[in-house]
Amino acid sequence: MTYLDKRLHEYQDLINDVAPPSVPVMLLLDNINLYHGNRRHHRLFKVLGPKMWNFTVRGLLVPKIDGIEHLFESKETAEESQHFEEVKAEDTFIGD
Repeated sequence: MTYLDKRLHEYQDLINDVAPPSVPVMLLLDNINLYHGNRRHHRLFKVLGPKMWNFTVRGLLVPKIDGIEHLFESKETAEESQHFEEVKAEDTFIGD
């Protein structure tokens, strides 16, 4: 078994160590494509492998929910989608 296979096999144990079952978590997944580039003398380096490398990246986000526990008690604030009547550009600015 390679290192990455072992890491994937132990992934659930890592999640349990970082975030206990009583804490909400967000699992992040992304596919990253890296372009290897076109070499100047391409015919000489053709045997080196593909031009595109694909990686699947995983992340775990453990949000801080201190002070908002009351929002999880109501179905309207905990389970249903949020709807906005009108959003302006000023509403999305952070800071001044």
